[in-house]
Amino acid sequence: VIRHIQTIDAHAAGEPLRLVTNGFPAPSGDTMLQKREWARDHCEPLRRALMHEPRGHGDMYGAVLTEPCVESAHAGVLFMHNQGFSTMCGHGVIAVCTIALERALIVTSGEPATITLDSPAGLVRARAERGVTSGASLATRERVQRVTFENVPSFVLHPGLSIVVGDRSVRVDVAFGGAFYAIVDAEAVGLPLRREALGELRRVGTEIAMAVEAAIRGGHPVEP
Repeated sequence: VIRHIQTIDAHAAGEPLRLVTNGFPAPSGDTMLQKREWARDHCEPLRRALMHEPRGHGDMYGAVLTEPCVESAHAGVLFMHNQGFSTMCGHGVIAVCTIALERALIVTSGEPATITLDSPAGLVRARAERGVTSGASLATRERVQRVTFENVPSFVLHPGLSIVVGDRSVRVDVAFGGAFYAIVDAEAVGLPLRREALGELRRVGTEIAMAVEAAIRGGHPVEP
């Protein structure tokens, strides 16, 4: 089956975001979490084609705008990356709002522009400041210059959770901010935050994630 997909690629502080603008199936569901589940069940080959090499890479991130499930939202948004469909992405919100406003995918009045996105993690409210930009190679046009957003409610789920990483006992804080994160002091696992230690940091990070998943039960108090 040949499928034609249209996308727009952007960067937000160096982080990539590929927004699918045409060709992605409309996901089914009464909530954005249900739409995410539908996408995971029906769109995995398409996600891999968009995120994996040769069109993507290990750090690629993507998004697709959908009909919102909450009436007050301008649009729904599903995020994807190299490993699956995520619930929320901060740099993705910045990039999606920039693309949507500059390409008139979402039209709003007033300054700064306000956009409410319905994500699987909940409603995200963004504010975009716009200004006129011109240059030798660019026609005069209105561009987004700055995006800030109010994330979903965040909380600490497990403070000071004890796990074993290698031969060390380490304490981590498990918190939610659109997704669940394990926060750990790098020195506690014996690794410096330096470029030459990147490979080892990735390995230990995976080990920490697996240890945390094995140690905790339960999840979000509203949407477990």
